[in-house]
Amino acid sequence: MTLITWRFLQAGWLVMIGKSHLIIASHEAEEMMEEAGIEVPSSNSNGETK
Repeated sequence: MTLITWRFLQAGWLVMIGKSHLIIASHEAEEMMEEAGIEVPSSNSNGETK
């Protein structure tokens, strides 16, 4: 439970400081956004957008 809380806080911090624009829960969510015509920013393993 602690690890998932840590990852959530980490992802939220990246959004707050502008290194990431959104939090995607999984690749399925990214695919759904692409199908809906919403641009999905690519990110590296640290969650930072390129």
